[in-house]
Amino acid sequence: LSLRGLPDDNLPEPLMRLTGLAIVRYMAERSAEVLGMEAPPPIPLDMVSPSTVGVKKISQDCFRRHRDMSRMAISAVVSGFAASPEWHEAMEAPGKAQAANRLLDRRFSFAWKDVDGRPEPERYPEHVEKEALDNHEQHLGRVGGFYAEQIGMAVAARGTGRWYAASDGFLEAVVLANVTVPVEFEEFLDRLWRRYGIVVGSEKGREAFEAGNYGHFKANQRLLEERLRVLGLVNRLSD
Repeated sequence: LSLRGLPDDNLPEPLMRLTGLAIVRYMAERSAEVLGMEAPPPIPLDMVSPSTVGVKKISQDCFRRHRDMSRMAISAVVSGFAASPEWHEAMEAPGKAQAANRLLDRRFSFAWKDVDGRPEPERYPEHVEKEALDNHEQHLGRVGGFYAEQIGMAVAARGTGRWYAASDGFLEAVVLANVTVPVEFEEFLDRLWRRYGIVVGSEKGREAFEAGNYGHFKANQRLLEERLRVLGLVNRLSD
């Protein structure tokens, strides 16, 4: 929005892509926080080429880990609740079913749909977790992958699933969001890493992954540079 030189009708598309990126990152970071992780897994951004197969494999693994983290976070929240002093106090109350119901409503806004089908109070957390995970599979669990694909940050292939790979529109959006004056290409890659956890080249690939296909990351970096050159976003200068 600070780029006054851009026509107004050029703003909605990159804003859409960056908003989707922010949501994907928020979900991963919030899940990592709940799980006690220092940070979520990086986002290895594949340029999709036979020379970057190693990057694709790492990207697929990170995509699966991001996808599973919100599910794991739900289980962690319920497990923490079941281990809490408040829950143990409710289980020791004279009317433990009523105390448990009040606590579930206060903590999760949870109410039983089938009064006759309630389990024993001791199994309430197990039931809450199952219902939350079932709901997650149909809603929140699909958001990250769907948004990533729609904003051009992921692709899907039959028999392979999704992985992180950039469209031209997504690349243009992150350039607009991070470059206001000319910068060296390596500095741009560093900004992507520090701001979004996005990994493209060999330097950040080595930093992000203890073992990896650094030759493939190097090829990935060259391909990104070429794509940005074709888009008119990179100029090669002599020393």
